[in-house]
Amino acid sequence: KEITSDSLKISMKILTTLSICGIFMSFLASSRGEETCQKGKDVTSDVFFPFNGTNWPELWSLTSDEPQDPQLPNHKDPPMPVDPVILAAAGVKYLHLDPSGYNYPGKSVPWEPPVEGKDQSLADLRNAYNYTYADIITVDSFFPAFWDEHMHGDKTIRYILNGTGYFDLRDVNDNWVRMSVKAGDFMEWPSGIYHRFTVDGDNFITAMRLFKGSPVWTPYPRSEMLANNTVRNDYVKEYLCGEDPDQPEDGEDHDQPEDASSSPKFLSGTIISSTLIATLLSLFGAIM
Repeated sequence: KEITSDSLKISMKILTTLSICGIFMSFLASSRGEETCQKGKDVTSDVFFPFNGTNWPELWSLTSDEPQDPQLPNHKDPPMPVDPVILAAAGVKYLHLDPSGYNYPGKSVPWEPPVEGKDQSLADLRNAYNYTYADIITVDSFFPAFWDEHMHGDKTIRYILNGTGYFDLRDVNDNWVRMSVKAGDFMEWPSGIYHRFTVDGDNFITAMRLFKGSPVWTPYPRSEMLANNTVRNDYVKEYLCGEDPDQPEDGEDHDQPEDASSSPKFLSGTIISSTLIATLLSLFGAIM
């Protein structure tokens, strides 16, 4: 009976020790910033932008980040199609409208819909999302400024009326996804997401640009972006778990070697680990 009693006491103290160990290890992981975060946002639908991956434009991965001829499809071999969920998770919305049967000009800056014969579906969409401004432009050649990777300080809203072209957008893992656009494609994506555009080999596309309020088309090239851009930082926080691919992790200067033993994470882990060891030794001492 005495042996059984001692064994029970030892078993209970061991279980207590293991429980405390688990608590300390969880706290240690938390102190090191190891909480899980899923990049991207859940794909949701609303009245005007119901998500239906089957009606999106064709999407695919590019052969390289900088194709030799941007106006070619630049499919990988074999081609690698991309699920629309990938861009939807990065904040891209898509809707198909039918521009046929309406008399859209090739250029109008700004553009006002006619009193009669207007597209009511487009009018309802503009009213619902407060797209107060619209213009129509035609692009008939390759423009390097459009191709330069950039972001905008406001949402990008485009409605393709005629012709074809390519939008490339970065997904949440900073990979390019090419979107082949044509008449009827209506797209919106958030401010802060990097993208670029080119006409395809036909060198012709007519698009409506929409905006909430007075239009501001200022591009912010990625090559010139600084870490203090509020719009980009907001996008990184909301969609990329705060991990900006252009910035060193945790804001550290990785070009300068750092003594790991002096880092806050190391010191915090050392203190907690020392406390854990002391606690374990105390408990095992009590067992003995």
